[in-house]
Amino acid sequence: MKIVAILSLVSVVSAYILGPGGIDLAPFASAAKDAVGDKIDESKHDGKAEAHKQQI
Repeated sequence: MKIVAILSLVSVVSAYILGPGGIDLAPFASAAKDAVGDKIDESKHDGKAEAHKQQI
């Protein structure tokens, strides 16, 4: 949840600083959010794989 708040803050600050017609940072924020989600999913998968490996 902290990451979403940070990305929201970055979006607001960039809109304030850059103003109309400035660089759109939304794609970068979205990509960062997706990367974090992927890393969380990867960590969950690795943990499940390790637990399964130990059961065998």
